[in-house]
Amino acid sequence: MDNIFYHVNKIPKAKTPNSGDYKLMKEGETITVGMEENQFIRDLKAHTPFNSFNDNIYLKNAPLGDFLNSLEVGDCNHHENLPQLLFYPLTHYMRLVSELILESVRNEKFSDLPSRCKCLWLTSTLEEAKMWVPNCAPEETYQRQIVKVCTKDEGLRCDASLIKFENESLTELIRKSNLYWEGTQKNNVEEEEILYVGDIKVLEVLPQN
Repeated sequence: MDNIFYHVNKIPKAKTPNSGDYKLMKEGETITVGMEENQFIRDLKAHTPFNSFNDNIYLKNAPLGDFLNSLEVGDCNHHENLPQLLFYPLTHYMRLVSELILESVRNEKFSDLPSRCKCLWLTSTLEEAKMWVPNCAPEETYQRQIVKVCTKDEGLRCDASLIKFENESLTELIRKSNLYWEGTQKNNVEEEEILYVGDIKVLEVLPQN
């Protein structure tokens, strides 16, 4: 193992029924990545981001049917945070749909490449890892650390800016997914992500700044 990378390692601060048994990485341990779904996709699939109203009682993490019923009958029309009530579940499901499309395209045309559902995300430099922290591991939600790791190979380098899907048709989502897996780069080094499946060795847990 002679390829050096950095990884934003995190665990949820609040334990929920859907939380996995996640643990922070420790210096010196060797971890095999790719045998099961990763934390990102498990959280995305398991989380219920809906809120609803039942007899004027505000319910958090309600089933999808209750959420849609609240919208249909107008129970939440006068809620002071209605935009936020709608924004989170809509963006959550946009993310979930995009990941399912990406995985479908990979399975069909690029099955030899590492799956985003099972991979570990790495960066080439510590500075890049720090850049990703606010987006993928916000302090209010996660206990997080950056680890320096060693791998057997260089992983798959992809351009994350290609999969920032916004108001696009299914055809366009599939086209961009193909570009992503082909390794197309838009000359935006700041949004490069490295997908890795295989053994990693944790060389160092870096101090928090």
